[in-house]
Amino acid sequence: MVTVLVVDDDPDLLQIAATILTEDGHHVLTARSGEEALTTLEHHPVDLLLTDVILPGVDGFTLADVASRRFATLRTMYMSGCYTRVPLETQALDDGTVVTKPWRANDFSGQVKAFLAGAH
Repeated sequence: MVTVLVVDDDPDLLQIAATILTEDGHHVLTARSGEEALTTLEHHPVDLLLTDVILPGVDGFTLADVASRRFATLRTMYMSGCYTRVPLETQALDDGTVVTKPWRANDFSGQVKAFLAGAH
């Protein structure tokens, strides 16, 4: 079972993502900020960090950078509603897949499954 930490400051989107991933058979942890996510990572082993890019305080890129330095096997995916309007840093495209928001449940689930299978 893969453990996924979903990070988003939108509580509705966070709950929907957690529900979909749980239904897909993953163990899901959630956080509403980068700081909360770092605390969670310190206390729970996580396989996949799925984080919004724009967060209050520690943004998704900084979160992923700090987390990957502390946890070498952690994989990262990004979620962003600004992807179609503003090009994301090349780092996002190199380090992980970007899930654009808003997303459909089947598309979201499929992107996560493909990423975990190594087909990203």
